[in-house]
This record gives sequence, C-alpha cells and structure tokens, in this order.
Amino acid sequence: MFGGDGDDYLSGQDGPDILIGSTFQTSSTTQVDFLNGGGGADVFVLDRQVTSYGHNGHYAVIEDFEFGDLIDIDTSDYVILPTSILGLGTGVAIYGSSLFYQPGTTESLVGLYKTCRQ
Repeated sequence: MFGGDGDDYLSGQDGPDILIGSTFQTSSTTQVDFLNGGGGADVFVLDRQVTSYGHNGHYAVIEDFEFGDLIDIDTSDYVILPTSILGLGTGVAIYGSSLFYQPGTTESLVGLYKTCRQ
C-alpha cells in the first residue's frame, strides 16, 4: 500500500500489509503520514533509502503497532526514545540521527509509534 506526495492516511485490512506512506521523490514541504496496519502482521516501511522520512519535516505516525508487526528501517544511525510531541501525544520516536536529533520535536524525526499491543 503506497501513499503519495503530501499527507496520507493509509489503512490496511485484516491480514498482513506493507505500508509505504512516502517515496523519496516527495516534495520539500512538510509531510506527515498516518499508517494503520489493521489486523495481521504488518510491515511499516520507514527506511530512509526508500522514503523521504527524516528529511524536510517528513515523518510517519504508526497508529497501531502490534505484536508481530515490523518496522523496516535502514541500518543507519537511529535514536529510539519514549517521547511526547505536541499535537501527536506520547509514544516512541525514531529519530534519524544521533548527531542532529532534538527530543520532543519533529526535527530529523523518521517515525513515531503511538501504541504497542499484544
């Protein structure tokens, strides 16, 4: 399941889904994608080699990270922290670089997952 340029809301079905909310060719304007995998073991693609996440204020909010789901990221340097971001609430943030991240902001934010259920 693919999103396009601009903000997207992707909602998977029952069963496994692969959700890619952004492509690397996305415009330079800020973009926030909301990804909801639905039932089943889903893959949320946040890989910065494939998507624009972590660049120019582009990031994804994973709404339903559950047991069996996966987050696909590249092997670059990441910082993963519990966080609270104004307007998005609390969750676990994935920042794109330990050198440039600013906790509690969307600067270099790649993704945020809001829930983790078993």
